[in-house]
Amino acid sequence: MVNRIILGVTAANDEAELRSFLASLPSPPRVPARFDSPFSGIKQRLLTNFNSRLNAANYQAGVLRTQRLEKFIAKASRNSVQALLMAIAFTGIAEQFGPFFGFFRRLGMFRYRD
Repeated sequence: MVNRIILGVTAANDEAELRSFLASLPSPPRVPARFDSPFSGIKQRLLTNFNSRLNAANYQAGVLRTQRLEKFIAKASRNSVQALLMAIAFTGIAEQFGPFFGFFRRLGMFRYRD
């Protein structure tokens, strides 16, 4: 949305085009009846304002992306360790009580203990 606004403000060639573009936005900003500085100054201030908003949003998205990745790596590591420990525990149970112990031994999952 902000990119579209920046492109629209950049494309405006005079005050009337800029006013009509700003009025066409979903939530148009309040525009004074008369600008107190030249059109090029107003256009430059608008572009600077919207660019700073876009940069702030991109920075915040990057921070959130990094935080989500860190949380994902932590959860994935924890889940992997839990799955490995459960697999070891269940193979130990199968070794002692399971009817498929011979099958697991043939697969090489259990070694003879001396």
